[in-house]
Amino acid sequence: MSIAKEVGRKLRKARLRADLSQQDVADRLKLAKVTYGNMERGTSLASLEHLVKLPSILGCKIVELLPDSVVTPEDRQRAADPRLQEIEQLWNKLDDDEKDLALDQVKILAKRRG
Repeated sequence: MSIAKEVGRKLRKARLRADLSQQDVADRLKLAKVTYGNMERGTSLASLEHLVKLPSILGCKIVELLPDSVVTPEDRQRAADPRLQEIEQLWNKLDDDEKDLALDQVKILAKRRG
């Protein structure tokens, strides 16, 4: 299956899950309905700009829209696990010294578990 077709299939699935019409999505992307429809049919590939906007419109994660060939199982796990998302958000708020301290603590806990 081509990348465009795979992305299109995933777009359609996410749109239907979000209970939106093609026109709804096209309007939010500021596109003609036919242009968005071409993305879903896989006759044109969504631009990076649109791929970045689509998850908030469709209520999904970007990994749900990307081809399986470019998303690792670890990426999918991180996207699906709210605890990992929370850790990532908190991690980004730490300075380098705090990150080093936190990492040292995680290493100590991992050693205890064997």
